[in-house]
Amino acid sequence: MTTTEVPPSKKRYDEDHPTVSVRISDDTRKKLEKYKKERMTWADLAAEGLEYKEKQLNREEQDKEIKQQIQKNSGQINEVSEKIDELQELYKKLQTRLKEFEVFFARDILGPEWKVEGGYLVHKKKRL
Repeated sequence: MTTTEVPPSKKRYDEDHPTVSVRISDDTRKKLEKYKKERMTWADLAAEGLEYKEKQLNREEQDKEIKQQIQKNSGQINEVSEKIDELQELYKKLQTRLKEFEVFFARDILGPEWKVEGGYLVHKKKRL
């Protein structure tokens, strides 16, 4: 084997594990050296940092989705609230119409001797 030939396994390894080079400040290097004492490789540190950042990005995406859902739900809540207000207004109108009908029924259908008193039909001369 000549010095320029690279074994196929080494070639595959190099392709699957590229070398990454970065320049850092001396302060940063000193901070990283603490982890080296804990038997962490630079690759381990990079992998953990990447994992941390991915989790942070996932949380940000989840927060964004939650905020969108809240906005959607608040719009639906407003719609329901408006419908409730409409129904309450209709109910009040219906109660008024019902009272008008009770008075009409007592006066015009049953005759002048009947009246509505406290929500009940009452005969003016005798109570039923």
